[in-house]
Amino acid sequence: MSRYDLICLDYDGTLMHSVPAIAAALGEVFTEFGLEPPAEDVVRAAVGMGIRETFLQLHPGFGEEQLEQGIVRYRAVYSAHEQTKSRLFPRVLETMKELAARGHRMTVVSNKGRQVLEESVARLGLAEYVDLVVGDRPGYAKKPDARVWDEDVSPAFPGIAPERVLMVGDAYPDMAFARAVGMAACFATWGYGDRAACLELGPRHVIDAFDELVEIFE
Repeated sequence: MSRYDLICLDYDGTLMHSVPAIAAALGEVFTEFGLEPPAEDVVRAAVGMGIRETFLQLHPGFGEEQLEQGIVRYRAVYSAHEQTKSRLFPRVLETMKELAARGHRMTVVSNKGRQVLEESVARLGLAEYVDLVVGDRPGYAKKPDARVWDEDVSPAFPGIAPERVLMVGDAYPDMAFARAVGMAACFATWGYGDRAACLELGPRHVIDAFDELVEIFE
């Protein structure tokens, strides 16, 4: 019997290689604002905490009004870039299909905007394998805040205790979220997060490819 009743999956950097699309959309917005577009490797290091935090990390000089305008514009142009420049990491779809066939319940828990996240999950054929999609929206907490579990995830899975949940992610917010909630963490080494910072939080599992996740449940 598996020690886990639910698998929470991060999206960007864990399931999806999305930095090229994020960088392209940010570059478009920065250019419109007369700013130098950020390099892709710089964007990679800024992904994970949500789009507001990404904007501010890349350009701390944004005023509140310009920041809000930038976020609105980013969300308007991102979808087109996402459809042409993003892709699932190897074996993601096949592995999720196998886990679902074995009866494992899964949810996507991301700091990506909820609307584009739901659209992406559906477009890529992942929706049939997950019970819930949690993304960023105004007025709600984001990882690593434990309220994401209390307000979004736990109500959808009554009776599942945090210690029976595995959080799979590539970055600090995922590992810190798992610790804050009291769930086990699995660090995905191929993603965008800082390896040392993630390992410092003591994930129970470390995997180098998504299909290695199956071995945890054997």
